[in-house]
Amino acid sequence: MIRIAAAFTGLALLLTGCAMQYPERQTTMGGEMARIAFSDAPAGANVYIDNLPYGLAESYQVGQRVLEIAPGRHRVRVEANGHIYLDREIFAGRGAVLEIDIQ
Repeated sequence: MIRIAAAFTGLALLLTGCAMQYPERQTTMGGEMARIAFSDAPAGANVYIDNLPYGLAESYQVGQRVLEIAPGRHRVRVEANGHIYLDREIFAGRGAVLEIDIQ
């Protein structure tokens, strides 16, 4: 009798495992920010990330200070006096430090 109950329990566990669905992709919530810094930033040029202003590009010079952004895909634009020095789509990985050369 105990063997029959154990067999049914094992069969039930086996069938339950076959019906499980596993996630198809991984989503990370929160976590470490990405960082970007600029080299050769023109004086007075403003930084826009996804069309939001973040201040002067010279404030985020390589080796001095970094701009923290959420990991993922972003549009980075640097402009001054109507001239666009940089307009680029980037992917910033979690914990990454990107050095962007403005030419």
